Amino acid sequence: MNLQQLEYVLAVYEETNFSFAADKCFVSQSTLSTMIIKLEEELGVRIFDRRSKPVGVTQEGSIIIDKIKLILAGVYDLQEVVKEMKGDLSGLIRIGVIPTVAPYLMPLFLSRFVEQYKDIQLVVQELITESVLEKIENRTLDFGIASTPIDSRFSDVVSIPLYQEPFVLFDYSEREHAFPLHIKDVDREKLWLLAEGHCMRSQIQTLCAENQVQKNWSNVDYQAGGLDTLIRLVKKTGGLTLLPYLATLDFKDADLTKLYPFQSPNPTREICLLVHKNFVKKGILDVFKKEIIHTVSPLLNDFK
Repeated sequence: MNLQQLEYVLAVYEETNFSFAADKCFVSQSTLSTMIIKLEEELGVRIFDRRSKPVGVTQEGSIIIDKIKLILAGVYDLQEVVKEMKGDLSGLIRIGVIPTVAPYLMPLFLSRFVEQYKDIQLVVQELITESVLEKIENRTLDFGIASTPIDSRFSDVVSIPLYQEPFVLFDYSEREHAFPLHIKDVDREKLWLLAEGHCMRSQIQTLCAENQVQKNWSNVDYQAGGLDTLIRLVKKTGGLTLLPYLATLDFKDADLTKLYPFQSPNPTREICLLVHKNFVKKGILDVFKKEIIHTVSPLLNDFK
């Protein structure tokens, strides 16, 4: 038994196809199949049901694959710990970022980060919070960027605070506003929200004590999937919404006049890094956190 055989088994499990698994492992299908058969013979257990299409896993094979995942994760962690000891900041980092953060945070610092840390390869996905948490817990993401609070179901995920981002009112309703503006002054009848599943939706509902869908058009329930759509809806319907401050940095003059800050203490959301409790790439995590804070802090200070 060797690590290569275990990697081949895991590849077939993930691809549900011997040919695709062989391509993934850069070997011929016959080589991969032979190595897996040898492992099955050594263990005295059939791991895969080769009669099913796609390839299935036997009951015994399911237990073995769970153990293989743990073994390979342990080997990977060991390799990363040794790299950390040597001060080696390199390798693949898989990041999940929620859609209400990614377009407004990542472009601010990514170019400088990849220029400064050329040996770190980043793969960034935009995912809703629950998907980020699930992927961190099953170790298919290295870390995530999301907004707290974090669902307590994901007990293996640790949150590391990055910054507090204020909300501002974006209002095209032509309503006169008293100053200083308080969150209770928001006209909930004209409030547009993101679709279910976005953490920012529930945050705004909590701030505005509003648990209903938006009411701009009584016969429309528009499930907006991103802030850009929300902004367009507000402008076209004479509605309003709450936006995180970084999402407004590229606004032009006409839209800037429709932004209204709230009185202190401002309604805010906490943006954090999410990692698995057994995450070992501490050095890369530290430099990533440092670069984000270094980039965002001056912008948030300007808001104050």
